[in-house]
Amino acid sequence: MLLGSVKVGLAGALTSTPTLAGAQDAVKSGLVTLPDAVAQAKALENISVGYALTYVFGTLGMILAARFFPRILRIDLPAEAAKLARERGLGGGPRRGPGASLPVVRAYRLPADMVGKTVAEVDAETGHLPGKVLKIRRRTELLEGAADLVLEAGDVVSIIADIGVHEEAREKTTEEVLDADLLNYQVTTREIVVTDAKVVGKTLKELDLPNIYGCFVTALTRASIDLPVDPALPLQKGDRLEVVGERDNLQRLAEAVGFAERDLEKTDLATFAFGMITGTLLGLVTLRLGEVSIGLGTAGGLLVVGIAIGYLGSVLPTFGRVPAAARYVLMELGLMLFMAGVGLNAGGSVVSALASVGPLLVLGGGLVTLLPPVTAYLVGRWLLRMNPALLLGAITGAMTSTPAMNVVTEAARSGVPALGYAGTYTFANVLLTFAGALMMRV
Repeated sequence: MLLGSVKVGLAGALTSTPTLAGAQDAVKSGLVTLPDAVAQAKALENISVGYALTYVFGTLGMILAARFFPRILRIDLPAEAAKLARERGLGGGPRRGPGASLPVVRAYRLPADMVGKTVAEVDAETGHLPGKVLKIRRRTELLEGAADLVLEAGDVVSIIADIGVHEEAREKTTEEVLDADLLNYQVTTREIVVTDAKVVGKTLKELDLPNIYGCFVTALTRASIDLPVDPALPLQKGDRLEVVGERDNLQRLAEAVGFAERDLEKTDLATFAFGMITGTLLGLVTLRLGEVSIGLGTAGGLLVVGIAIGYLGSVLPTFGRVPAAARYVLMELGLMLFMAGVGLNAGGSVVSALASVGPLLVLGGGLVTLLPPVTAYLVGRWLLRMNPALLLGAITGAMTSTPAMNVVTEAARSGVPALGYAGTYTFANVLLTFAGALMMRV
């Protein structure tokens, strides 16, 4: 039998590149004791062969399972997603906010029933001028919308609100005024990262960003997964909010909830290089307990350092910043080169592997791909009583299959399954990184 190929079929069946890297590191670092007749190069080749033979089914198998499993069990995913949304007070809407939620600045003459009120009181009103007051035209003066400023008869105020609010204002015969100075605002979009403990756990409804800051959330990303933009969804540390609003208000909001992701053009190469060196050195450290060697391996060491740098980056916004475009190039290029190396190592032995242990290996990979989701569904549905839409999203996350998650969300016509995916995907990637090395020692 090919040494290690059957064991590392786990990596291919789960399409988990970190698991494969962990298994290879275990061999290269000497954590795994190879039989005398097997050279290290041959063992690495066998690992690549096992991964290559199971990877294709691991990818297609989860996509097909996500597509047909709900049909076989007669699960109405749209209805289940809508049911969970009602139970938790979620709207179950799209993963990106509708265009109607984008803010618009308009100027109105102050209604008579608001004369004598402060700007803060007007902001809190749900009458003629719901929205955030930006500036006030008082005869020839142009005043900032300070919260304690008392409004007077004849004032003209600029309001930032969504289109629906402005339509309501027009229906209530609030007089709209064309004033170039009041309408001269830079409405822009910024990505804001949630880090403040006072905000974590609160919902968008509780934060009331449109009325307090005049800012509107149009997208919410958690662990690189787009989640539904819903007023009842609690925020977590590290969430990334795509927010539209006036520039100064966006800055005030960023300071209140965390920090605004800067439009970076330069990569912090010093931190990047230091992290790679530190992770590699950490992976070389091994502890011997009798005849057993214990270590993180290169993949585990880099993962630990990456988590540490990521945490420091969330606390110190200027630490270790890498532009999104640079991250994308590094991830895609690194994965492409890694997979090309796997293919080159495995290509020469694939035919002989198929002839010897190929059917057994493919069958084992298929079982690894399909049995855990089926078992997880049975446990989650009948023991934990989880909602099917949320449960299927969590299962695709545990299997680290983003394509399968997309299939589930499309079938559910809702972003609700992504709520389950975000948490399990993070844990699965961390645990599977160490699983490769541990499996090789079994």
